[in-house]
Amino acid sequence: MLDYLGEHVTQELSEKIEALRAAIVNLRNITVEIAKERYERMPKGKRAIGADELIKVVLEHYYRRFGELPFPIC
Repeated sequence: MLDYLGEHVTQELSEKIEALRAAIVNLRNITVEIAKERYERMPKGKRAIGADELIKVVLEHYYRRFGELPFPIC
């Protein structure tokens, strides 16, 4: 992607990309954990958790686990 954009990969840019990738993986893992946990507790055929609440809960879990959020919240 960076070659396509004509960007040179510096050590700083590489570290930022890796940090972003790690944050995305962590957010995905937390989302799956929460969704699975809630789904298993809810009766079959009912939505386990709404999208807005899921986002809120995922960010709360991320903050508790890592002590900061991966991006600023507006």
